[in-house]
Amino acid sequence: MKKTILAVAAALMATASLTAQTTIKPRAEIGLNLGNLEAKHSELVDFGIVAGLRLGASLEVGLSQSALSEVYLAPGLYYKQHGSMASKLGSENRLSMQSLALPVNLGLRASLGNDLGVSLEFGPYFSYMLSSRYLGQSKDEDLKRFDAGINGSVALEYQRYFLRLGAEYGLTDLNKPKIEDNYLRNLGIFTTVGMRF
Repeated sequence: MKKTILAVAAALMATASLTAQTTIKPRAEIGLNLGNLEAKHSELVDFGIVAGLRLGASLEVGLSQSALSEVYLAPGLYYKQHGSMASKLGSENRLSMQSLALPVNLGLRASLGNDLGVSLEFGPYFSYMLSSRYLGQSKDEDLKRFDAGINGSVALEYQRYFLRLGAEYGLTDLNKPKIEDNYLRNLGIFTTVGMRF
């Protein structure tokens, strides 16, 4: 019994020590999202960029740290407006999409001195489309709601504030039902400003 109590106490102390050493920094950001679509046979439809809002928050969980650099994990939750301008046979229509995205990035931050820093992040993202519709038309039901892909970004930092530039590339074929020998994928470029708390 005493051994069990000692083992539990040791485990609790180790967990408390690990928690104390792990830094968790919340951050929030808002900015511009430039969305587009990619198709295997792009000669059938011409796609163009659609601008929208991107906002959300992440948690930076420190993995290792030195005087000049830091490695961290950054899971987050973001709302984004995206889509594409679709042109076919001389007619053009706007496809508007709204999604919640969950990126899970590995980050590296390096100090540049004088309160300046730069960070790089890369990892997978998973998203759920809340809505999609063509301009002036009803809800579009021909696209899959779930998407997954990869994303990466670079941020220039001053103290707690940062300016981020990033990109996303969807790996999921959004066509529903699937179109033989073709695919439709999300593309995106974004820039945001934010603050780490």
